[in-house]
Amino acid sequence: SVIIPIAANYDTAGPMARTVRDAAILLDVLAGPDEADAITLQAPVRSANSHVAALQPGALRGKRVGIVRPASIRPTPDASLASAVETLRGLGAEIVDAGILPATGRVGDVLSFEFKAGLDAYLAALGAQSPMRSLADLIRFNAERATEELALFGQEDFIAAQARGPLTDSTYLKAHATAQRRARTEGIDAMLTRERCDLLVTVATAPAALIRRGAPDPVFGPDGPGGATYGVAAVAGYPSVTVPMGDIAGLPYGILFFGPAWSESVLLAAAAEFEGATHARRTPDFRPTAAR
Repeated sequence: SVIIPIAANYDTAGPMARTVRDAAILLDVLAGPDEADAITLQAPVRSANSHVAALQPGALRGKRVGIVRPASIRPTPDASLASAVETLRGLGAEIVDAGILPATGRVGDVLSFEFKAGLDAYLAALGAQSPMRSLADLIRFNAERATEELALFGQEDFIAAQARGPLTDSTYLKAHATAQRRARTEGIDAMLTRERCDLLVTVATAPAALIRRGAPDPVFGPDGPGGATYGVAAVAGYPSVTVPMGDIAGLPYGILFFGPAWSESVLLAAAAEFEGATHARRTPDFRPTAAR
């Protein structure tokens, strides 16, 4: 399968499943070296079914887990996070306060540059399979059919990306180097080393907001919910796993397990332990809108 690119250095490809075990089974099938993805060629050699094999009871026992304070999440699910921490402690983890991750810099600049380059390359490779050969083609297609294609959302991000230069542009190179340094060296790596942690844990993202632009949120007020922390692992190029943690006003929060490069098996095992102890997932009931 092929993923339509957004940003080569930040795209995080991985399975989405109902359980951690199902995700591990899928990852064992999907993971491996790919000549079209240079990063995968750096992965350590692993045995078949290694991710599923890592899902052993007691995976968190003796692990030193750093709790990252989710300063960017609005509203913060303090009660759910506190309960999650106690669950981790009950599973044998040693809990430490890892603090707050530093800002990663001008990530939007990197995304914009890489989106244009990646999408142009992807569309060009489709050849006769698609009449769209570039981002410029998509922008023109949308503009010519604005009544249908732009009725709910504009294409400001497309237009901004189209105005970017090549990936040799100094603005891109500086922004990419800064973001990666802050996410890796000054962020995740620094926390893991300073606190002597095996992995880090935080709230993944804010609860869902209304998709209707301009409408006041019936649960969280005019500003609505916002913020996310999962992006720091993506910017660093490191793995992460999210599983349900709890909810606020009926809207789910996820807990994020993340760590250093190639630590997928450790993270999956920890997430599976947490999942088995909490059973926090609730079957979606597909309401027409959020309840007050």
